[in-house]
Amino acid sequence: MPTSSQSSSYLTSRYRVVFMDRDGSNRHELFPPAEAPGIEPQEDWGVWSPQPAEALDEHILAVLYQGNIWLVDSRSGDSWQITGDGRINRLDWR
Repeated sequence: MPTSSQSSSYLTSRYRVVFMDRDGSNRHELFPPAEAPGIEPQEDWGVWSPQPAEALDEHILAVLYQGNIWLVDSRSGDSWQITGDGRINRLDWR
């Protein structure tokens, strides 16, 4: 838990999805793009697909970003915005 002097930056911190090897090498920022604000800290901000996507033969990460759902390809870093109304507040693969 942050101290009172840290609470302001703790509440306004933003995060990025980064993939890397276990030792921290080969670090790649995948989402959001460098010029965009980071992901707001919140519960359920992202979830992996339960099965690999057929076209890509790998799992996809769904991310809640600025109230919209984005799908992120973990290999290429390509991302696709799925919703556009900014009103999504929870993710769940079914």
